[in-house]
Amino acid sequence: MRRKRLRQHLNPLKLTALVPRAPLTLPSGRPIDVELGCADARCLIELARRHPERHFVGLDIREAFLAEGRERVAALNLSNCQLEVCNLLIDTPHLFANAKISRFLINFPDPWFKRRQRARRWFNERCLADLVAALKPEGRLIWQSDVWELTLEAMGILEANGQLTNCAGAWRFLREPPLAAQTTRELICLDKQLKIWRLAYQRG
Repeated sequence: MRRKRLRQHLNPLKLTALVPRAPLTLPSGRPIDVELGCADARCLIELARRHPERHFVGLDIREAFLAEGRERVAALNLSNCQLEVCNLLIDTPHLFANAKISRFLINFPDPWFKRRQRARRWFNERCLADLVAALKPEGRLIWQSDVWELTLEAMGILEANGQLTNCAGAWRFLREPPLAAQTTRELICLDKQLKIWRLAYQRG
């Protein structure tokens, strides 16, 4: 049977996506990593397989992608990986308790190139403030993208936050990949020899 092609983008401003979800229920006593916009969760599932001592949470607005990811989580019998539907544009302020998250991973977010689509970009100063509040002291936010304009915009937002320190030095990019696994998009970029920009910031 031919595999159904999944829709890559979903408008986060459509009415059916604007219903807030409840705060996440997360385990205590272990580091928690959260991937924001995890898509098929390839990277997150591999990290969960390699690090059973940590708990991994994947968030995405597209249920179809998460359903496939959950099948892989079940097949691998991973008890330390959960995949949840959410709309980061409206849910970020209330998803997490303060100072509970060890790492936020932002891997290849949708760029929404067209000017009329800019309002669909969820990463902004207000969102970052919510993420920083949820980070533990010395917790990290990691960003990866093959889109220069988007990365430069994100870097400006990150550098302007007084509670974060660039792990590579002010206005500098990481020289090496920060994660021990790759997303599906990252593998495509590597295969096409596309440039990938990587950032890591730590809560001071």
